[in-house]
Amino acid sequence: PQRPYMVLGSLREQMLYPTWSGHGPRSSAAPVPSEAQLRAALEAVRLAHLLQRQDGLEAVADWSAVLSLGEQQRLALTRVLLSRPTLALLDECTSALDAESEARLYTLLKESGTTYVSVSHRSALKGFHTKLLQFSDDADGKAVVGSQLA
Repeated sequence: PQRPYMVLGSLREQMLYPTWSGHGPRSSAAPVPSEAQLRAALEAVRLAHLLQRQDGLEAVADWSAVLSLGEQQRLALTRVLLSRPTLALLDECTSALDAESEARLYTLLKESGTTYVSVSHRSALKGFHTKLLQFSDDADGKAVVGSQLA
C-alpha cells in the first residue's frame, strides 16, 4: 500500500509481519528467516543502514514516525521478498520512491518468482508487467481496456 502498516515492535517483527507473527490469516509453515536472511533482505532493498541507525534487528521504535514513507515502502517489500507469497497485490507500493529505487524493487520482486498485480500511475512500471488493465471514463460510465505488454 501507499502507506504500509507498521507494527509496534522490533525491526525484526516489522520484517516478519504478518507471515510469521501469528497476526495474519494463517501463519507460514515455512521456517522463520534467519538473521542472515533478514540482513540480506535489508541490504537488497537498500535499508541495511537501519541496523546501525536503529541499533540492530531487536531495536523497537515507532516505525511510522522514525522511517520516511519511502523507507516504510521498502521495508514492507522485504515482507514480500522474505515470505514469497504465491500472489502479491501491490497498491501504489512504490509511490514515495524515485524511479531508480522503484525499478530495483520491481526487479527483486520479479526475480523472487512471486506473481504480482500492481496498481500504479507510473508508466515506467509497464516493463515489469506482462498485462495492462486500464480503467477510463466512457459515455456509459467506465471502460476497461486490456492489453498484452510482453
